[in-house]
Order: sequence, then C-alpha cells, then structure tokens
Amino acid sequence: MHVGVVALFENTSFQRPGGAVDVEKFRSFVVARLRAVPRYRQKVVGIPLTGSPVWIDHAGFSVEEHVIETAVAAPGDEAALKALASGIFSVPLDRALPLWQMYVVQGLADPDRFAVIFKAAHAMVDGVAGMDFLSVLLSAEPIAEVEPAAAFEPATAPHAARLLLAEAAHLGKAPVEIVGGAVRLLYDGAARRSFVAHSVALARFVLRGIRGTSKTPLTPAPVAARLHDWFSTDRSDERSIRSRLGGTRDDVSLAVTTGAARALLLRAGMKMRRLRVRAMVPLNVRTRQERGNLGNRVSTYIVDLPVSEPDARKRLELLCRNIAYLKQTKQELAVEALAKIDRWTGTLAQRMSMWLATTVRAYNVCVTNIPGPPVPLYALESKLVEIYPFAPVFAGQQINVAALTYLGRLNWGVHYAGTDEAELRRIMADLQGAFDELVAAASATLPRIRIVELDEAPDAAAGALGL
Repeated sequence: MHVGVVALFENTSFQRPGGAVDVEKFRSFVVARLRAVPRYRQKVVGIPLTGSPVWIDHAGFSVEEHVIETAVAAPGDEAALKALASGIFSVPLDRALPLWQMYVVQGLADPDRFAVIFKAAHAMVDGVAGMDFLSVLLSAEPIAEVEPAAAFEPATAPHAARLLLAEAAHLGKAPVEIVGGAVRLLYDGAARRSFVAHSVALARFVLRGIRGTSKTPLTPAPVAARLHDWFSTDRSDERSIRSRLGGTRDDVSLAVTTGAARALLLRAGMKMRRLRVRAMVPLNVRTRQERGNLGNRVSTYIVDLPVSEPDARKRLELLCRNIAYLKQTKQELAVEALAKIDRWTGTLAQRMSMWLATTVRAYNVCVTNIPGPPVPLYALESKLVEIYPFAPVFAGQQINVAALTYLGRLNWGVHYAGTDEAELRRIMADLQGAFDELVAAASATLPRIRIVELDEAPDAAAGALGL
C-alpha cells in the first residue's frame, strides 16, 4: 500500500543534447539530497517470532534500484502519461528494499518538460511527510548544483537475538504501563476524565464502523487492477467557495466527492433515500516540531456523506455540520486510543481498523487533502510546474480522491480500483462537475469572510486581519 505523486518539471538542468533527460545526473542529484532523509536508505525487517517490523540500514542500497529510467508511449501526451502512471502505481514495492521508487519519464510530447512518478510505502510517509520529503529533495530557489554525496556507510544490522530482546522488553512494558495507568485512574481526576473521553470516542468509532455502510457500486468486489487520473482547478475558485459558502478545504473536497458519488449512484439506479455512504478523511496531527519528520502521523474522521441531497450548497452545509459534530464529540480521540492499543499489542488495532474498512465497509471512499508548498520548488534549476497526488485504495473500495495545492492550483488525483476506463472518465467528469456546481453557488452568494493563505503577501494578510 503506497502513496505517490506525478510531478512535471521544466527540463532546464537535466537535458542532454537532443532533448533527452540526463537520468544519471538526476540520480546524482537525488543521492546528494538523501543524506537529509536517512529513512530512504533503510528497509523493513521482521523481528523473530513476533514479526513486528523494524527499520534497519540497507547495506546493499543502490540508487539505480530506486531512481529508474522509463519512457512514455507515443505520442507522449497526458493520456499516455496517465496510462504509464497507472501501470507503475499498480505494482507493489519490493519489501526487500527501501520502500520507495522514482521513475524518470522520457519522451513527453513537450520536449521542454520531463515527468517523475514517485511512490513510497504508506508506512514511510503520509501526505504531509511526502511533501516534506519533496521539500528536502527540492529547493525553494533554483541552484546550479549540489554538493556531491559522501559514500553511504550503513550501520551494522542488529543481530536477531538483540532485536528479539528489545521486542520482549517493549512488550514487557505493557503490563507495567497498564498497572500504572490503573493506579493513576484511582488518584488522578484528569487521568480519569481522559480515559473516559478516549473510551467513549473509541466505542462510538467502533459501533459506527460495525454498523457499516450501504452496499453500492462504491464498494465493489476486490480487484487487483488500478487506474489513475487527474485534473486541476483554480485555487481562487476554491477560496471563493470557502469565503462565500463556508467550510474548510477538507469540507470543500468532501462536498466535491459527495457530488460525484451521488452522480455515480444515480447512474447505477440506486435509490438515494436512507442510503448510508461515508468517507474516511485522514487529518494531519503533526505538531510544528514534528514537521519534517517522516512516518505516518494522521488521525481519521469517518464522515457521513449526504448523497441524497441534490443541492450542492446544502450538501456543503450538511458536511460542515457533520464534521463539526465529529469534532465536538472528539472522534480523533478514538484514533489516539487505537494507537495506544497498538503500542501495547503490536498490530492488533491496525488489524481491527482494516477489518472495519474491508469487511463491514465502515466507509466507502477515502478523501485526502494535502497542503502543498507555498512557494515554487526546483530540482537544481528545473522548476516543478505541476504535481498530482495519489493515495491508496483499500480492498473493497473503488476510489480514493486526493487534492493538493500548488502554484495557484488545486490539483486532484483519483486512484480507481478496476479496469473500466470509461467509468473512470465519467467519475472525473462528475468530480469536475461537482466542483463547478459549488463555484456557481458561490458566485451567486456574497462573501462571508476573507480567506487568507500562508503564501499570500504579508501586507495582504495584515490588511485582512485589520492590522
């Protein structure tokens, strides 16, 4: 299960005579940057007996196994690039190696551009960490060259017995922590209140999951084949929706997905009344101090989607209320509780979450929002001009919708489980149509608030705040 992006660059720094991409130069560039992210030279091994995963340096690391040259089929247009990306994203990563790959794509119809298709295991990065990695790999200003990388000296792999002892010590702490927690509950009022809040949130989370969702075309039989597609919308339109109709970027993305899901279900002849459709929405829980760290640091909301509502504006309002209720009832505490259970039991909570997702259909679709960089990024002097995100589809689900902001655009990536290209094209048109519906509703409404983004000029932000 991996996340990824398709990125398009100006071919300024890596162009060979004749127009082809100098892949060796690009590899050298990547290796020079990897010293800031040691996880990308590590692989996962299982601890003896328990099988729990642990990261160790990969002594046989070779950049050629991770930065791979490929070519798009003629005529090298966007459709051909999408077909190539679908094939690459459909292949699992080799677990014997560090869990990431970059494919440098030759042969685009525009000779002044090249593409990079990047994928990494979800265990390594969430959406925010993925952008942090790209921010390390790339720079905010064009640079002519980077300092060559020093030779990689992997740490000695720990002996199996040492790993097993460390795991035994870790698991041995669980009873001590449980007893210590029980004692705190007796004497510490704050601890009791926290325990009750987490327990109630977890109970609500599990009960809603067990109740499940309606069986619809959004939850087909599991298939191995995958397709990927993308489109882009103007970020100013998204800001207009938020300022005139209300809501956050997560709310807008959910409203767009709800509109597309409604269109799909109507096409399939489903009766909308009492249909139960939900989305899983990963939320970034990184602190400012954790920004730049790799690893998966997200919480989760399970949001009811009002697919029976025909009006786009009302769908957004209903979603805002649904999410406000989830925040009021502190659903994120359920994920914190599951994380604590995992710390004591290995992967029990993860297995339970996957069971809820795949067996009882706790949700039908995933919707992910990723904050992109507020400034242009460069690979040496090659500007990153477009970037489209992709997140995994779980077994028994049809689509995952991801959105990422960059250079005044809101870029959408759709991961589709199946081989029906015509249906995927219809879903893409439904998403674009649902976004356009919200834009039209916003244009007929007076602004409520001024949306200020981090990448706006400081004086504009100060003026909006009345300073």
